[in-house]
Amino acid sequence: MSSKSDQEKRNFTRMRINTPVTFTIEGKTASHEAKCKNISGAGMLLETDQSLELGTKIRLTVPSEQSASHNLNVLAEVVRAKTLANGKLELGIVVKEFTA
Repeated sequence: MSSKSDQEKRNFTRMRINTPVTFTIEGKTASHEAKCKNISGAGMLLETDQSLELGTKIRLTVPSEQSASHNLNVLAEVVRAKTLANGKLELGIVVKEFTA
């Protein structure tokens, strides 16, 4: 029997994925690349070379693998940032809204 501390405490289960994504910083036009490491109903974990401060809003596109499906487009906010051993940044983002 597992204790409460052993159970997932998140509202949404994370799904591990390893897919390239693109994003722009809100109010800017330059596009940046990242790798989405996991995704949930509330947010994503990204790995990127681009340094972003907490609170930065980004517009992110996760491409569909099927040509008949639409890409996933979101407005999100950086809520966590960590420098990895390889020099890249791991960013925790929370989805603010789904966009067209």
